[in-house]
Amino acid sequence: MSQKSLLSSILLALGLLSTSAQAQVTPDGTVGTVVTPAGTTFTITGGTTAGTNLFHSFSDFSVPTGGAAIFNNNTNIANIFSRVTGGSISNIDGAIQAAGTANLFLLNPNGILFGSNASLQIGGSFLATTADSMVFADSLFSATQPNATTLLSINVPIGLQMGANPGDIQVTGTGQALFTNIDPLFAFPAIRLPGPANLEVAPGKTLALVGGNVTLQGSGLRATNGRIELGGASNGIVGLQPDLLGWKLDYTRALADRDIILKSQSAVDASGLISGGIQLVGRQIQVRDGSIALMQLFGNAPTAEVRVTATERVEVDGFDPTKLLASRIALENLSSGEASDLTVTAPELAIRNGGEITLYHLSPGRGSNMNLNIANSVLISGRSPLNISRSSRLGTAALGPGVAGNVNITTKNLRVDEGALIGSFAGSPFTTGSGGDVIINATDSVEIVGPPLTNQSALIDSSSINSSTFGRSDAGRVAIDTARLIVRDGGGIFTSTVGSGNAGEVLVNASESVSLSGAGRNTSISSAATISPIQDIQQASGLSFVLSGNAGQVAINTPNLSVTGIGSTISVANEGIGFAGDVEVNAGSIFLDDGGTILASTAFGEGGNIILQTSDLLLLRNGSQISATAGGTGNGGNITIQSPFIVAVPTENSDITANAFAGNGGNIQIATNGIFGLQFRPQLTPLSDITASSQLGVSGIVNISEFITDPSSGLTELSTTLADSSTQIKSDCSASQGGKFIVTGRGGLPPNPDERLQSDRAWVDIRDLSEFRGEATKSGEQSMERIDAQGVEANSWRTNDRGNVELVAVMPNTEASIPSVNCAGTSSKFHTPSESFSWKMGNLRTSIPKI
Repeated sequence: MSQKSLLSSILLALGLLSTSAQAQVTPDGTVGTVVTPAGTTFTITGGTTAGTNLFHSFSDFSVPTGGAAIFNNNTNIANIFSRVTGGSISNIDGAIQAAGTANLFLLNPNGILFGSNASLQIGGSFLATTADSMVFADSLFSATQPNATTLLSINVPIGLQMGANPGDIQVTGTGQALFTNIDPLFAFPAIRLPGPANLEVAPGKTLALVGGNVTLQGSGLRATNGRIELGGASNGIVGLQPDLLGWKLDYTRALADRDIILKSQSAVDASGLISGGIQLVGRQIQVRDGSIALMQLFGNAPTAEVRVTATERVEVDGFDPTKLLASRIALENLSSGEASDLTVTAPELAIRNGGEITLYHLSPGRGSNMNLNIANSVLISGRSPLNISRSSRLGTAALGPGVAGNVNITTKNLRVDEGALIGSFAGSPFTTGSGGDVIINATDSVEIVGPPLTNQSALIDSSSINSSTFGRSDAGRVAIDTARLIVRDGGGIFTSTVGSGNAGEVLVNASESVSLSGAGRNTSISSAATISPIQDIQQASGLSFVLSGNAGQVAINTPNLSVTGIGSTISVANEGIGFAGDVEVNAGSIFLDDGGTILASTAFGEGGNIILQTSDLLLLRNGSQISATAGGTGNGGNITIQSPFIVAVPTENSDITANAFAGNGGNIQIATNGIFGLQFRPQLTPLSDITASSQLGVSGIVNISEFITDPSSGLTELSTTLADSSTQIKSDCSASQGGKFIVTGRGGLPPNPDERLQSDRAWVDIRDLSEFRGEATKSGEQSMERIDAQGVEANSWRTNDRGNVELVAVMPNTEASIPSVNCAGTSSKFHTPSESFSWKMGNLRTSIPKI
């Protein structure tokens, strides 16, 4: 922190103790401002008018508790620009008033403190800033160089010139009376903000605080039907653009290197029939201690989004210790209007200790999307230390006839741990809305780790990424694209339904590996229709549900899949009458160990199918299972496995089963080059089995065939262009030059491309076939007599007494000179080894004397 920033913070704190003593409004004499005090009330007149702009300048501007600073302007004034040119902070604990609908700009580079009794009584927008200057297209209105301005502009401002060390802005209060409904599942709004805020502008206007560090401590900002802007920046221009709801701010030409902090149950509220949105821009943005940034939409008009942008980190942390309210950033669409989105952009995002970023959608149509663009890491961790049933969470929910928005996360590393969750929820006993998708792109890793085992573990949900539904609504899908997916110690990825709606798909694409582990913990990737939560929902709603929805598909694509530990499961399941869904895995290798399971199960409906494809190995160890089963009247699902090798230890009771109880057993189709350690048996045994049985119905069929790879995968397409042979053949060289010439081959080629193949150059098989033929030689075959076990190249020839040509090798350390085809005309030497061999084949004898 800079010295000036530290000094500014100290002065702001001291200002809380001495507000009355320092309170004064004093003009500096530069633009004709006149201040008339009456006790603690200061009436401001005069100033300089340029068109519809009014300029005021003060050496000090502070308002005491219970006091007021009243700008007595004409009602035709559109903008009031007031600057503080002295060296003191503006300490405001009373009212600021202006006539008409004028926008009021308060500029003090030293810092601005709003106390718990501060209020705004103006008809237009309010912008408080610690910038050095207001920027116009044709001039500056500067607080640091007040005498430099010779012409005041009639134009609207285009920006705020932020200095190198802007002062801080702080708004203090006693905490907002925030609370949530006891049952947010069926009652809206989920969050209520009764009572007035500390700083509030007229409906449809903008409330903006642009520092230095901007801190809300137990205070509230409200812009009903309007916009709220909080910015921490320096060294540049923060752009200003007027619109129907006040002003839009642009930070692209400034350095966002100061912090924004909401703490001690503070609130930023831009709710209404229409909203210009909420924008927070800074270095670190913290929402903690039960504080909230909220936009609730009640109208049908399109609205702007909630946008949070940090250059270092966004953190949503903790609960308020008195009212048990979670710190959160929330957007709630309670009308039939077009939904707006929530976007968070930062290098890091952390949601901890029960904090939340949530979107609720009650109306028809598409819900708000949550877009998280986090360059490095996302951490969703833990639960409230004051209420362990409240987990840290990130997600969307549709509780009406519309579609919940999607959760889109783009990052490098994502971690969800200690009972936290990322999810999309759809559910209504009266409507048929649907859940949104959870889409995660993490270039390095996604890790889901369950909560630690304690004596309160039964009260804590598992850490998860999920999409769920109840009633008639369909759930969305969960799609994860990463390099490494790690799910361990009670973590989970799932979609589920507890009504007539259908569960969504789980799609995983991991370019390096997928790992599930954690002995004794329910660690899973699954899609299920489950009956276990129905009693709780029936009790909460007073309604009855029938579990008739279908489970979804689980599809995994990765080079390496590992499922280890009892309770570690990849599964689809249906406890009702619907379809169980399918499990499909495409992997290089699959390793199941210590009770790891791939499961498709059903109670009364049709069993799900399991389809496993590996290019290398399927390995089962220590009681692992691949099972498509039906426990009630349903039929067992089918299992299809394609793998070069399937391996288990015979005595470890690792099984592949497609069994049923009252229904029919499923079929098992296996294509492999070898099954080791598993054996087909009609019933399960303590050994490693392959079974497709039914206790009361018809048993299934087990079919094992040869694993056939795709022949096209090893083919190389040859060129269709013929080579020019003239470029491949050298011309003859002159003879009688020293060198060597060695021809290696089996014949079958003419002396040159222009001559025909002669009978003495026929191709001959010179391989040793004695190992395959034994001692017998078939009649009519050419005989091959081996004289020794090693051959030596010849370096000369001779004609024997029968006129046959013999190739010979000369004695050791002798040199043989033969005609050369070396065009360079150089000579070389050939040395023979110490042994030579003689081979006789048909009418041609090649003799090499042994030396």
